[in-house]
Amino acid sequence: PRESIHERKAVVSTQSTWGINNGNQVIGLQKNVQHMRTAQRKLDMTFDKIKSNHNDFLKNLGDIEKEVGSANSGLPTPPLDRDQADREATYKLAEQIDLELTSMLTKLNDTVKKLNSASEKSLDPRNPMSSVIKISNRLYESLLWADEKAIKYRWKSEWR
Repeated sequence: PRESIHERKAVVSTQSTWGINNGNQVIGLQKNVQHMRTAQRKLDMTFDKIKSNHNDFLKNLGDIEKEVGSANSGLPTPPLDRDQADREATYKLAEQIDLELTSMLTKLNDTVKKLNSASEKSLDPRNPMSSVIKISNRLYESLLWADEKAIKYRWKSEWR
């Protein structure tokens, strides 16, 4: 009977320790929740201020754009000077050349692929040149792929 009292006392002591620890954890969690609620309210108020300022900014910007638009509506567009006109013409010409070259490159690549495909079909597999032609075609396709990727990544890096 004495051992059971000691065992019971140990169990009760352990349970009370767990209860105290759990109670402390619950109190800590309640404090954290309250802190989070306070922080959320502050964030909500800050967001509302930002939203209000943004709306005011958009309204003011619209008013300014209307004023500038109406003030400039009667004014003629200033003519380009000779250098600006030459520069603009050069840019347009360069864009047109770039478009035409891109189109030509695409057509040329398509033609080369068709010719390679047709020539591969007509090659005798026993002819040693057929292996050389197949390898050359694969190399060409790999180089085209690498060139396309290089252009794509160069374009992305220039616009960052």
